[in-house]
Amino acid sequence: VQVLPIPSKDVLLTVPPAPFDPKPQAVVVLGGDGTFLQAARLFAPLNLPLLGINTGSLGFLTRVNREQLSQCLHWLIQKNFT
Repeated sequence: VQVLPIPSKDVLLTVPPAPFDPKPQAVVVLGGDGTFLQAARLFAPLNLPLLGINTGSLGFLTRVNREQLSQCLHWLIQKNFT
């Protein structure tokens, strides 16, 4: 797991396929919709799956809450997503 700070109060967590591989397999975004959109723009050229974890109150784009994190990470690792 690699932690990447972005210009907000939140951080991005990425899971690289190997310790020294610069291209992650997926991106997990902790924050709100604004943080998710920043991550989407940042990682768009890599064509990666993004999992948005809502740490706020609404979350239209980051619909996964903290209680669902474990199950959603499992699905992400198993590549069971659309």
